[in-house]
Amino acid sequence: MLTRLLKADLARGAVVAATLTALIALAATLMSAGTSLIVDSLSATSRLSTQAKLPDLVQMHTGTDGLPRPSTSGPRRAATSPITRSSRPCRYRAKS
Repeated sequence: MLTRLLKADLARGAVVAATLTALIALAATLMSAGTSLIVDSLSATSRLSTQAKLPDLVQMHTGTDGLPRPSTSGPRRAATSPITRSSRPCRYRAKS
């Protein structure tokens, strides 16, 4: 009975049936391509995090954690490029 209905439907509208078949095939192809892109993106992200050796948990806070801090009273490094004033006056400075 189902085959008789399908044959009658195809006989009445062959163009419509062919168009629907083409659209369904296109939808299936696009869905497959989208799934492939998602899987590739997730696997690339996983490989990147493995190669970068990321920690499992990163927590940022402003409190104390009990770890020793580097001392600020040690020897200071000399500046590699000292800041000097230009001999020309700045033309953007407000006039007083």
